[in-house]
Amino acid sequence: MTSLTVSFLDESIYTLINSVILLLFSALCARLTRSLISPAFVFSFVWGVALLILSFTPVIGFYPITSNALLIFVFGAILFSMTSLVTHVICIKWREHENYNQALALNFSQILIYFNVLSIVIIPILISDVMSYGSSLVEISYNLRVASLQGEQIGSFATANYSVIAFFLSILFIYAINKKQINVLWVVVSLAPFLISTLVLAGRSGLISLILSWFFVYLLTGGRINLKAIVIFIALFLFVLVFGATLVNKVDLNNSNIFDSISILGIHILDYLFQGPILFSRYFDNQLSIKENWDTLNSVCHALSKVELCTPISNIHADIGKFGPDKLGNVYSMYFAIFPHYSYIGVAFFIMFYSIITTYFFEKAKSGNAFSLVVSGFLFGAIVLSLFKDGFGSAFWLFIKFYLISIMLVFFFTKKGKIIK
Repeated sequence: MTSLTVSFLDESIYTLINSVILLLFSALCARLTRSLISPAFVFSFVWGVALLILSFTPVIGFYPITSNALLIFVFGAILFSMTSLVTHVICIKWREHENYNQALALNFSQILIYFNVLSIVIIPILISDVMSYGSSLVEISYNLRVASLQGEQIGSFATANYSVIAFFLSILFIYAINKKQINVLWVVVSLAPFLISTLVLAGRSGLISLILSWFFVYLLTGGRINLKAIVIFIALFLFVLVFGATLVNKVDLNNSNIFDSISILGIHILDYLFQGPILFSRYFDNQLSIKENWDTLNSVCHALSKVELCTPISNIHADIGKFGPDKLGNVYSMYFAIFPHYSYIGVAFFIMFYSIITTYFFEKAKSGNAFSLVVSGFLFGAIVLSLFKDGFGSAFWLFIKFYLISIMLVFFFTKKGKIIK
């Protein structure tokens, strides 16, 4: 064996050992919280599974995770979960006094009607926005991707805020379907334009985040993990990944038979999901020279910019880096938004802070608080997607909009005779 092969093997063994540690720790968290969707369990489990898979991916051309970065990943996961466990214990007594289900008091049929009226007004504007980028679906998607990478604003003010409203309501609609408050077919028809436009305008990550939020709310509000639910979730997930990749020509399936196509798509999905930890690992070891233009406080800065107190980073798309000899990507995990600007102390602080916030909203969502249901669903997606982006700090401005929407929903659409305590 060459020295490089031995080095790769050593790093893969270290990664494998640490993945097992995280998976065992996540099992302990699941037992202590008695939940498979608690933040304490999910964060350690997601990173444990990721590291387990990444311990074998050098076989198919990925660079290994170095032991230096591995310590940050393992430390971050354990710190997040331990902080969440403490927060969970503190919240238990507080939750005992919650006896009002705010979401169940909403008139979802009326909300759906008004949402459809809004869609009728906005969809023509949305179509106009989309068509300005080309004449065919592939051309439009490609040009939108290029514009996004160049830091351009995608969509008008109206369509951008429509997407926020639709995102918020779609998560609540999953709750309503689970509680038999609304017809699933009407929800699917009503959300179809929004879902299609999200895939075209915002790419795959936004829609994957939404699907993860749906899955979380489905389970939190009594949905069972059966074969049907698993198949639907996996089918949606794969459809978004594969269809989104073909839209922007990230995979070429021309002249490929069924087995080659499956292999190409399988490797592409691995590339998409797991490049983040590798690229951060290479950045951390100074093997990549890239602009440090992710900042977990950029969304806070964006909010402060409304009163001219801060200037946010305008282009947050990172430079391209190699995560394999012939593999290129530009996502670097949530840690790239923290470590370059705030070092190790910042990593510890923000991991603990995000864990407290995530666990608080998770516990609050159990009582049926509408705002907490949506935020908790979103943060569940942020945990899963922490492998390649920061979905926590970047959501501050979005959560302000979510809060305003929830206030209007409760004020205008609470059923008569229901009193908010």
